[in-house]
Amino acid sequence: MNILRQGFMMWIPFALLCLGAGFAVELAEGSKIGNSAYPGSGFIVMIWFAAVLGYAFTFLPLTLMVNRTMNRVIPRMLMYTAAGALGGYWYFTGAYAPYIDAYDLRSMTAVLSFGAAGILYALFDHYLFNHPKAFQQNPDVKEEERNSGT
Repeated sequence: MNILRQGFMMWIPFALLCLGAGFAVELAEGSKIGNSAYPGSGFIVMIWFAAVLGYAFTFLPLTLMVNRTMNRVIPRMLMYTAAGALGGYWYFTGAYAPYIDAYDLRSMTAVLSFGAAGILYALFDHYLFNHPKAFQQNPDVKEEERNSGT
């Protein structure tokens, strides 16, 4: 499978995993905030748009680099987990900065949630990279038959 095509196929799982991790952080830490100025679920919408738009600049180049250099699942998991955890920490400190001290919020929740999303992303990416036939339209039809039109 073409590595660039695979990278673009990973866009949807990336956005969904970021959305799930952001929702987990919102449930765990956002529920502690009792301020009327707190946007609440607005952060979830922000994560969705950031994941959809930011993928091309963040995880797409990382995915292309990892797919060209690593074929083992453990290095992929470490790379994506570290990137997810760092992204989670960055998101938490940016989104919850005014509320961290006042409501005793813990950044470890975001690090763990987004790190877990990184692990799931790595597993899916590894499966896609090593099992390209699983994503073909009709794996029973040989490539020659598909090209000849029969």
